[in-house]
Formats: sequence, structure tokens, C-alpha cells
Amino acid sequence: MNVGNADSNIQFWTASSNNTTGSERMRITSGGNVGLGTTSPDSLLEMSSADTKFILRSTGATSSASIDFQPAGGASTSNQGKFTIRAGGLASTLGERLEFLNGNMTSLMTIASTGYVGIGTTGPGAKLQVSGNIANASIGTFAQSDTTPSVSGSNVFITANTAEGGVTITDFDDESISQIIVIQCGDANTTINRSNAILLNSANFTCATNSTITLARLNNYWWEVARTTPAGDLAEDFPTYDETLAPGEVVALDPQNPVFVKRASFGESIAGIISQTPALHMAGYDYTKYLNNKQVAVALAGRVPVKVSDENGPVEVGDRLTVSKTKPGYAMRASEAGMTIGIALEASDAKSSDLSSESSLKGEASGEGGKMILTLVNLSYWAPDITSIQSDEMIINDNTVNGSLIFNAVVSMFKDAFNIVFENGLLKVAKIIATKEFCLDDVCITKEQFKTLLEKNGIQSPNDQITETPTPEPQPEAGPPPAETPAPEVTPTSMPELP
Repeated sequence: MNVGNADSNIQFWTASSNNTTGSERMRITSGGNVGLGTTSPDSLLEMSSADTKFILRSTGATSSASIDFQPAGGASTSNQGKFTIRAGGLASTLGERLEFLNGNMTSLMTIASTGYVGIGTTGPGAKLQVSGNIANASIGTFAQSDTTPSVSGSNVFITANTAEGGVTITDFDDESISQIIVIQCGDANTTINRSNAILLNSANFTCATNSTITLARLNNYWWEVARTTPAGDLAEDFPTYDETLAPGEVVALDPQNPVFVKRASFGESIAGIISQTPALHMAGYDYTKYLNNKQVAVALAGRVPVKVSDENGPVEVGDRLTVSKTKPGYAMRASEAGMTIGIALEASDAKSSDLSSESSLKGEASGEGGKMILTLVNLSYWAPDITSIQSDEMIINDNTVNGSLIFNAVVSMFKDAFNIVFENGLLKVAKIIATKEFCLDDVCITKEQFKTLLEKNGIQSPNDQITETPTPEPQPEAGPPPAETPAPEVTPTSMPELP
């Protein structure tokens, strides 16, 4: 050991085995810095070696090695402002671990020997396990009119667009791998449109009050995780070539373009009602084929507004609705059997439903002379019951229904549906086919017996079928008719008992 003067260093040497040479092992400089393996330490303690190791070893079976950090002025026995890094636990129930503790020796973070990290827990069971709440550091705001806003620095963002005509977001900038973002709507002017980079598994999202959408960044694409809206319907996107279609309109299948829909007219195959902000918005089947086409969200279930016409009488709550006969895209009160689109939840005379007033639905034009009411989506076949088709002419008094009119209506239905006519006591049908026997009361005849009877009387029976006999033309008077050939006796048979 060499000891110098006040301006010198203290050096610690070790000699070789023959005491002829020595090597410096430690030096304390005049400034108080200690160096191990270095002659010019730059800090209070500096170690330098080709194979540097610093070992704190506890000799107890269950004890741990620790390093304490204490602020200036604190006694060595004080826990005030103290932090500890502790390693060990070889024989403890928690296993080997590295812990960071506060002055009260409460574990703040634990790194287990498995590599799992626990915050607020000393026994993490995953790569990262947090016990307690996680608070986001900040909430970002999308810049005005930005169609590709940055999503760096936060995972929660608020839209704040006030631009006239709205803003359409087509992608995001400064994203990170596996990033998850939540977008809160602070306006009703922002739309996120599906494209080749965003919402591949979903459909366009239009902001509304209290609406949010959650997106995840996977494989260089943004996928929808969930969305919440104040609406209450389920809808699926359908492609269309009609750029003028708007929410609230009734659409039908486009016979010229399979899978596509068009504005519905009476008598066409109804697809449903266009929804504005569905609560659950699904991309259509095989949607990637139609990314370049206009998409309309057709409501599959729930409650949506629909345009209505009073041409078939005012709509009342509970009325079935069908396609208007005079206004394509509109609904009217259904009074005949056929396909209906839903059940009216409002009456059409509600003042708030006038389309000429300011509508809460985007894309709604004013001055169309119609109304908008809320309907429960129910695409189904419907037929009115007898009480719903009664007219003033059917009612004789409060307790009696005109049975003649009802019977005539039923007869008319038989004629239209089955070509069966009741006239002057006769039942006129195009053809009667009996598979085994033809019976009148208790007298029955088989096909072969009936054929023999016709042949005996000189009547042809082509194809062995009974056909309608034409009315004979008038003939000039002749002499006495020839004697009739007796018809063969027909043995009456009884109908077999039905099983």
C-alpha cells in the first residue's frame, strides 16, 4: 500500500509470488473517488475490468441481498424516503425474484425468475400483470379537418371537427405496432371510412353524441374491436349503384345487379330500411369485392326511422308498414296481405316527424312532403285478420257483421287463387282428378268402370282424363230416338275407411 501526501492518492497493491513485481488493485484519489481496476475513477465508486462482476451474497438460506437508497440527512435506520432493491428468496414461497420496495418495505414491482413482471403483486402470472387501476397519461384531440390524424402520444382521442360538411378520416399517422386506440366523438361531423387500410372487418363509422369506436393495429391494418352508439339497431352493409340513397329509405334487391340494392318500388323484393347510425354495424358478406362501391347500412333488427306516406291512410302505432305504391323508397300503412317491413312505433301525424322540418338524420332532404316515424324492423309476410278489413258496409250494427259481404270476399279469393267459381248452384272447376274412386253419397265408381260406361255410350275419353264437356250446339229435330242401350250394372262400393 502506498500512501501519499494530501495531494496524492492512496494505492493498494498486491505482490507476485516471488515478491519481485506488483499490481495496483484499488486507488482512492485525493478527491475521494474510489477506483477498482482503474487508476482514474470518475465517480464515487468505479469498477473496471474485462470481466466485471459485482456480487452481493447473503449467507443465510432464506435471506436476500439488498441495496438501499436513502436521501441526504436520513439516518441509516430511518425509512423516510428510502427505496430498496432486493434480490433473493431462494427458499421462500414466492421463489427467486428481484423486488423494488419503498421505505415501508412494500413491494412496488417484482420481476420473477420466470421473467414475468408484476406491479402491485409479488406473484405475477403473465408477462405483465398489474393489480390496480391504469390511468392514461393524456387524451389527444384530432386536429381540425385532418383526414389522417396522428395517433402518437396517447391511446384515447377526441374528435373536435366543426368544419362545414364534415371530415372523413381515411387512415392514421404515427401509429405503432399492436396499438389500440379509443376514439370518442366530440362532434357529429366526423366519419371514419372503410378503406384498404382501415375498418377492413367492419363498416363506415359516423360520429354521433356519446359514440365511441375502438380500433386495434394488426398486420399493418386497423381493425374494429367495438363501437358504441346511442342507436338501437343491427345493420349490415349492402352495395348500391344509387348514389342518392339516404337513411330512412326502403330498399329492394336489385334484379340487374345481384347482391346490390336499389330504392324500393311497390311489388319489388324488399330488403329493408337504411339505418343512419346502427349500434352494431357489420360489413357485408364478401365485402372486399365492393370497397369501391357506395355502401348503405340495411337494418336487420331493432328500431330505425323510416319515411312514410299517408296515401293508404294515416299510420297509427302498431300498424304494419309496406312499400308505398306511389313514392319509391317510402313506406305506407299495409292493409292487404303481402310482405311488410316493420311495425310502426309512432303515428304519422306526429309534428316532430315532418321531413320539411330540420331532420336529425344526415342526408335527409327537406321539402319532400313526407314524414319520418320510428319503426320496429320486422321483414315478414303479413295478412290482415277479419276485424282489420271490416268496412262500414260490412257492419250492420254494433254486434253483427254482414256475412254476405264476407262470403262474397271468400268466394272471390277462391276464384283468384284456385280458379274455382261458384255460380247459380254450380261449382265450376277446370279439372277434377280422382286417384282411386269418384263417389256421390254412397255410390262410387272406379276409373275402369267409368271408362267402360263412357265407351258403351260412344263417348271418347282421351288420356283417360275427365275434361270439361263443351255445350252442345242446337240440332234439327229428328225422328224418335233410338232405343237406349242398357248401361252395365255398376256394383255400388263403399269408400274405404281412412286410416
